Amino acid sequence: MSNEEVQIEPKPISLILDRSNKVQAPAPYEPTTEPKHVQDLLLKLESARTSLVAVYGGAESSQLAKKGFTHPAFGLLDINQWIEFVGFHEQRHLEQIKEIKAHLSV
Repeated sequence: MSNEEVQIEPKPISLILDRSNKVQAPAPYEPTTEPKHVQDLLLKLESARTSLVAVYGGAESSQLAKKGFTHPAFGLLDINQWIEFVGFHEQRHLEQIKEIKAHLSV
């Protein structure tokens, strides 16, 4: 992100909820086979969430609409859309978890 203000067109980020469309995560974010401890993962999630809330809580929505980061699939998203995307992304993963749990119960 730069300090320069930009005009960013809204993207159809709700498409992330369509699980029939598989998306390959960029290499740094692909799951690994190395074991993870639940407590470590929860701490990382909490840290990321705290940072996101701090950014969102410290600025006006109009300010956040003028700054952006590039998303690998959607391109440049403003910070408001990134925040909305996080919710959609978590919802997508929750549906995956529910599906896995249902298969494990069989």
